[in-house]
Amino acid sequence: PGGGFRTLSIENEGSNVARALADQGVAAFVLKYRLNQTPADLEEFARPAARPGAPAGGPPATRPSSAEMAARLAPQIADANAAFALVRANAAKWHVDPDRIGMIGFSAGAALTMATTLNSQEAKPAFIGNIYGGLGAVDVPPDAPPLFAAVAADDPLMRLDFGLIENWRKAKRPVEFHYYEQ
Repeated sequence: PGGGFRTLSIENEGSNVARALADQGVAAFVLKYRLNQTPADLEEFARPAARPGAPAGGPPATRPSSAEMAARLAPQIADANAAFALVRANAAKWHVDPDRIGMIGFSAGAALTMATTLNSQEAKPAFIGNIYGGLGAVDVPPDAPPLFAAVAADDPLMRLDFGLIENWRKAKRPVEFHYYEQ
């Protein structure tokens, strides 16, 4: 789920999605990852949370490197790694193919999905879904998993930057992109 790394939209972007996937025969698990510390100051808390890598109060001058993102999201990436390990360790019991475990994230969860995919040697998702997450350019590994991405044109938090999609295609990795008006 998303939530700006301050909260988790655990129901609408977690359990509801998992139930919908389960109804289609897909085993689904919801990652409850660690959040950033809540600011003590009410005014600071009321300001929108910066996207990972963005300075408070505005967009980043430059996109953070993959290593910078990994450092900023280290606790959350560790949680994703632990989840992958748990599911793989119980794959036979839970009737899950350990080679077909993927990760789908919404907003902040999409940022975590991308950071985990690009920086974890442990998780290695078989496929990824980036749902209204950042689409800025990244260095695509040669073994990158298939990517599904969906965003809305009217999302006020989105920049019109499709570098992620372009780079996935340039790397000749499977990508499906849905760009909705609303």
